Amino acid sequence: MNRPLRWVADTLGIEMKTAAQVTGWSTDTRTVAPGDLFFALRGPNFDGNQYVSQALEKGAVAAIADGVPAGDRVLQVPDSLGALQTLAAKARQEWAGEVVGVTGSAGKTSTKEMVADMISTKLPTERTQGNLNNHIGLPLTLLRLDEAARVAVLEMGMNHAGEIRALCEIAKPNVGVVTNVGWAHIENFESRDGIASAKRELVEALGPRGVAVLNADDDRVAAFANSHPGRTILYGQSAEAELRADDVQYALDGVRFRAGARLRVRLLAAVRVLQWASVGSAGLAAGHRRRPGGPGARRRPEARSCHTDPRTTGAAGGPGCRPDLA
Repeated sequence: MNRPLRWVADTLGIEMKTAAQVTGWSTDTRTVAPGDLFFALRGPNFDGNQYVSQALEKGAVAAIADGVPAGDRVLQVPDSLGALQTLAAKARQEWAGEVVGVTGSAGKTSTKEMVADMISTKLPTERTQGNLNNHIGLPLTLLRLDEAARVAVLEMGMNHAGEIRALCEIAKPNVGVVTNVGWAHIENFESRDGIASAKRELVEALGPRGVAVLNADDDRVAAFANSHPGRTILYGQSAEAELRADDVQYALDGVRFRAGARLRVRLLAAVRVLQWASVGSAGLAAGHRRRPGGPGARRRPEARSCHTDPRTTGAAGGPGCRPDLA
């Protein structure tokens, strides 16, 4: 998103007269480009305020800083990270698109990629780049959205309770996908139930108009439906799932299945979001043909069946994959 620098100042409650335009958003002087707005963030081993001059010399239109005096191109704020998040929340409020949030102890990134690939066959779609899924990466992703995009698929990670809730307050997701609850970051919780509660924050943020897409094969995740007043869609292999696999066949070169189309549970999550986006079954095949080097690159077409290589970290549908989207 491009924004007038005056919009930035007004959003942060800063008096500033300028006609300058912000054409990018950066927290790293190594990659800052002319026209970027630079955020001087602090961390355990660095202080971005020390690099404000360098960012401006490299062409940054201005800098947001909490440890440098205000100037013609420096907007002084109490907290640079808070300013980044405030601007991202304002940009999300003004953007008319829909947000799909994806979380889980495992499979977030591959599920995010599958969902975005498939929706992008019919709708202009943006996504989290790499795994920029935290309190810094998600706001940057929102600020960098293409204004023409209609859907943003955002990965949401966490290390502690409350972090996903904070991300949702910024991103305002319309759909929430939860892949599973595992042991990741157990050192920060008393039990897996604590991790589950933290993942459930995405579902709790959806509200009655939001859609929760939950893994029916994970008891903790499936139980999130009890916390959601809106529509819940279950996917997986259990009897409770709306979309299930049939005739699953395992072989050395991959996994094949029919009709229910289970490209592991991650692809089922993507298929259910496709239904929400009204993309249709063609998006399943077309989306993965666009990613020859991505998840599921090893595959061969089969009529009305799907194939994935179990040796790859992400599962994907072959060109002949046609799930039942009824």
